[in-house]
Amino acid sequence: SGEDPCAPGHPGRQKVRPDEEIPDFIICDTLNPSIYIGEIVARKFNSKLIASLHNSDIFYTKNDKNYKKFIRVDPSIERIVFRSKNVEQKFMERYQGKKNKNDFSTILFGIEKKDIMSEEKFQNKLDRKMKEIIVACSLKKLKKVDVLIKAFSKLNNRNNYILRIIGDGPERNNLEKLSESLDCKSCVLFEGEKDHEKVLEYMEKADVFAMVSSPETFGLVYVEAMAKGCITIGSKGEGIDGVIHDKQNGFLCKPDSVENLKTILQEIMHLNKDEKIKILYSARSTVEDLTYEKLSSTFLSRIQQ
Repeated sequence: SGEDPCAPGHPGRQKVRPDEEIPDFIICDTLNPSIYIGEIVARKFNSKLIASLHNSDIFYTKNDKNYKKFIRVDPSIERIVFRSKNVEQKFMERYQGKKNKNDFSTILFGIEKKDIMSEEKFQNKLDRKMKEIIVACSLKKLKKVDVLIKAFSKLNNRNNYILRIIGDGPERNNLEKLSESLDCKSCVLFEGEKDHEKVLEYMEKADVFAMVSSPETFGLVYVEAMAKGCITIGSKGEGIDGVIHDKQNGFLCKPDSVENLKTILQEIMHLNKDEKIKILYSARSTVEDLTYEKLSSTFLSRIQQ
């Protein structure tokens, strides 16, 4: 109806009992429709409103009508949290509100501490020869699994390696046909969709994780792969860029470049043991700072400042 259910005298407005707990913060994950509902709830309880922005919100605010709708709510938002550096950069290029830098924070997604590979398994992985490349994702166009298959098909001594593809989706049939047309069907294994625990088990057995999807807010699967001792390849200029530092704790690739990905895969497969150890230990150090416990503590600390 367009009426404000929190306005005085409105039948939808309820008094809060003195003994009733009220929220200090209303955290809205994505803008539409969460932030508009959150604004109503925050006013009702006199709570602070927090917006948590993803890549989907960048696309949402590209529309002028949507952006104007959001800007009207912006003064009610206490703090904006970005879920990747890339989201922050794109949002700030568009933003024309009155918030200052202290009203923004970038806080990434995390993994469970138990999902970090044990030191014993990690050590065993350091000593073995690399042969298996893995990707785990929904098989749709933006994940660019076709780029990975094409790059894999160009590897020298390709028959010495395995490409394991975990996931399902609308592109699966096309991807299977692609691997057949590139004469690498016997080395490309389509495992279908698996539950989360099974995906982590596959990662423990793999050597390289490669996914050059675009657009991508952050991609927690990259962090999980790093936690399982995979040398990880992510997309340059996307959400994981800034967590993965090229040739330090992983590799970054142009999302649409078959040749760039082929070169990176070839380089990884020819790393000597010292180079491999340096990258994997650096990746392990990175993910130890990306656990739920550490990130949730950071999140709460930032919004309470």
